[in-house]
Amino acid sequence: MISPKSPKLYQSSVHQSATADATKVFACKPTALHAHPTIIVNAIPYKDTIRIAFPKRLEIRFSQMKDRRRARELAAEFIQKGDPTGWFEALYREAEEGKSTVPWVDYHPTPPLVGFWILHPQETTGKSALVVGSGFGDDAEQLAAWGFRVTAFDISETAIRASRKRFPHSTVEYHAANLLAPPPHWRGQFDFVFEANTLQVLPASLRQPATKNIASFLPPGGLLLVVARGREPSDPEGQMPWPLTRSEISAFAVHGLEELLFDIIPDLDEPGVRRFRALFRLP
Repeated sequence: MISPKSPKLYQSSVHQSATADATKVFACKPTALHAHPTIIVNAIPYKDTIRIAFPKRLEIRFSQMKDRRRARELAAEFIQKGDPTGWFEALYREAEEGKSTVPWVDYHPTPPLVGFWILHPQETTGKSALVVGSGFGDDAEQLAAWGFRVTAFDISETAIRASRKRFPHSTVEYHAANLLAPPPHWRGQFDFVFEANTLQVLPASLRQPATKNIASFLPPGGLLLVVARGREPSDPEGQMPWPLTRSEISAFAVHGLEELLFDIIPDLDEPGVRRFRALFRLP
């Protein structure tokens, strides 16, 4: 069992107390990854890793249901207009104006990322990381606190502007960029790529090119950690955010990646919802 120790915090200028409590980093020794795909049997149960990383006050927040009605309205509106990604900027802009909220903004790093790191901390010295769909920057700042040289991007210029404002002294490079047409010079440049919940808010027709582009960011030996809502193929697709099937997660293998780890974890925000978490490597 890996025991977390020597916690440190990244600091946020917005929602200071909640963010500081939520973003503990653990000085654990890097662990070797399995050579072959496997289902993880966690040494520390998932909920326990989250209790270690997040204090009691945030467990209360996890129990609150998120209002996705406006996000779904905008998504449907822009998809109907033939602009399936335009709604992200519209939603962030409305949130900035106080007219609505962004349902995935929690002002703390993604719990499955923190849980993964407690169980499988990696060497970060001299390594680069990329955060896909970085939102307000919490995951990017956490990866930077772990020692990565971090680049983060979001399609919403409003979200990127807010991230720079929240973290004015950050070492993270924040960029407004489109996953479906990323900067060509990012190809093969990042040792660790983190994708959480971006694929699940894209229409099914866009997931294949998005998956291909995410895979292209890795150099040989690079790692990709993916987190998404999960469903069985027989389950209804449901509403946005659309849960992904196991085969949709495993589609990264089509682009040359090998699956190292895969597990199914509970969603602490919504009882009954489960998350898929998978780790891939480019040989």
